[in-house]
Amino acid sequence: MREWRDIAAHHPEVKPLFMQVMPDHVHFILQVLRPMAKPLGNVIGGFKAGSSKAAIGRPGLWAEGFQDTILFHEGQLDAMFRYLRDNPRRLAVKRLCPDLFKVRRNLELPSVGYCSAIGNHFLLDEPNKLQVQCSRSVFAYERTAKPGGGRLLLLAPAAWPYQTSEKPMTRFDACVLNRIAQLIAGDGAAEINYKGMKPNDVDRLMRAALAEKSL
Repeated sequence: MREWRDIAAHHPEVKPLFMQVMPDHVHFILQVLRPMAKPLGNVIGGFKAGSSKAAIGRPGLWAEGFQDTILFHEGQLDAMFRYLRDNPRRLAVKRLCPDLFKVRRNLELPSVGYCSAIGNHFLLDEPNKLQVQCSRSVFAYERTAKPGGGRLLLLAPAAWPYQTSEKPMTRFDACVLNRIAQLIAGDGAAEINYKGMKPNDVDRLMRAALAEKSL
């Protein structure tokens, strides 16, 4: 903490805003007030050298290098503050409930079928579920923060191939997802107009998507 507070004394062009210490790394938020005569690495290197000197008997306290992200856009700074303040809680949740943060390839949904899942699968046991209908006309991929705190469960039909890239949603995809949501929601399910597709055809597509795959 002393070395952190002394950053501004050694480098007046930099203002330390926030630090979050984790078990095996540390996060900084630094504000650059004016053009720097030397690279940011000098600031980080000085912090590492000072804290290593103070940590008597702890050789190799720091790994080489560092990773930095420049915040350009409005709202990014507030989001980074929130993310770093919440870091210890997210770590505690991961340690207490490690299974909630691992992909399960064969989660069986009663009376539905098999899905791949990541997140809090205990949400499926909640008595009151409401269905959110998925429509291609309003659907868009959006990258959001990783789920934390056990509030989110992501499901994908087991037979759908995994892919790292994003893909457009087809009409068949939307119909299958809406039918699965109906079955999961139970009494909270909504009536859906599949616009020309027969219910039996939708169910056939859904059963194929939920078929158990060999692991």
